[in-house]
Parts: sequence; structure tokens; C-alpha cells
Amino acid sequence: MSGIASQTATTATIAPTTSHVDRSVALWSIFGFWAFYFLLNTVRMAISWHDDQLNMIYRRGAVVLVGIALTFVMYFILRRIEGKSMRFLVTTAFLVSIPASIAYASVNYAALVFLHCRLGRAVCGAVLCGKGGPCRA
Repeated sequence: MSGIASQTATTATIAPTTSHVDRSVALWSIFGFWAFYFLLNTVRMAISWHDDQLNMIYRRGAVVLVGIALTFVMYFILRRIEGKSMRFLVTTAFLVSIPASIAYASVNYAALVFLHCRLGRAVCGAVLCGKGGPCRA
């Protein structure tokens, strides 16, 4: 009995120094999220019968690639500071997500709304291009 007790005691005292997620889990999560995002938006646009979906799918793919890159930047920043306190990690995640979300929103708007309207391929509603008439250049 003493052999089992000593093994359990030594095993319980050895703990990993960091509690990070395995890199492959993080990579699959990032790619899985953005693949689902791409699929969901493509299906939504196909159901609502928007014009020129074949051309838009390339732009949507480019936006997703930018989103993947921004997510990786956030991942690597948070991975470098993972030994810090939870308060520091949450604050850093919040502060890093602000410029990342602004960059993503800018790319998304430029690729899917502004460029689409500039090319004259749509008659946009009030939300997209102004007062509900044809898009203005």
C-alpha cells in the first residue's frame, strides 16, 4: 500500500506550469470558426437571392482570410502573455480586439459594400448607400 500512496502523492504535486490549449486545438478552432462563418454567410446570401453571388464569393473569401490573419495576430499576442493574471489577460484581449475589429469591419465594408456599390452592380438600400436610390460613386 505504501508504494501506491507515494506514487499518488508525487503525481499530484507535479502540475503543468502553463494551462494553455494545445496549438493544434487553437488552429482548428480558428479555421473551423471562419469556415463556418463563410458557409453561413454564403448560404444566407443564396437564400435571400442577392445578385452577383459568384463574384461576391471571392470577396467574401478575401474577407475571411483577413479575419483569419487578424485572429492569428490576437492568438499570438495572447499566447505570449499567457502566464499573467486573468485580469491582465482579459484587459489585453479587450484592448487587442478593438483595432482588430475596426480593421475587420473596414475590410468587410470595403470589399462587400463599398466596392460592390462602386462597381454599379446593385441598387442598394438606405443602409448601404444612402437614401434608397441607386448607389452613388
